[in-house]
Amino acid sequence: MSVHVLVSASERGDSDDVRRQLREGADVDGTSGRWGWTALIRAADNGHLEVTRLLLQSRAEVDKADIWGWTALIRAADSGHLEVTQLLLQSRAEVDKANDSGWTALIRAARNGHLEVTRLLLQSGADQTMRLTKESPFLGISCVGKTAEEIARQAGHREVADAIRQVSRNSFFQEFLIFKENTFVFFDVFK
Repeated sequence: MSVHVLVSASERGDSDDVRRQLREGADVDGTSGRWGWTALIRAADNGHLEVTRLLLQSRAEVDKADIWGWTALIRAADSGHLEVTQLLLQSRAEVDKANDSGWTALIRAARNGHLEVTRLLLQSGADQTMRLTKESPFLGISCVGKTAEEIARQAGHREVADAIRQVSRNSFFQEFLIFKENTFVFFDVFK
């Protein structure tokens, strides 16, 4: 009934062991190790779709975070696991939840060049205007105050940055219909 065994099995993607641990009463939301990882966070980070599904069906808290505020969604997006990201979003993971440094799933996916994950997050309503709030000592480059688009461009992921820019442009423009002297005129204006 060890939470550590459940988290370890989830990290490995061992669905049989995960089932066994849950049947024996392991806490699905229990944390293991000094980083406060849950089984769901480790399964998502490693792209184990079947284990992620199993944990969610066992009522794992989808937005539970580790000691730095990283959720399963942020981890899955960071690692580029499209199907796991999609499953977490379908399970109502908070798309714009940020970790302690301000990293969101969108910012992490963009930073790492995961185009399809970035598109999925944008389609799910991720806020592309959110900015990184704190410096990360692991990056080696300054990203504080930058959006996902700016971070993607800085990291050399032009296609990802362009995808974010396109969504950003579409959200700033709105088509209006004007009726003037029995003539319909269409044009775009800033919101």
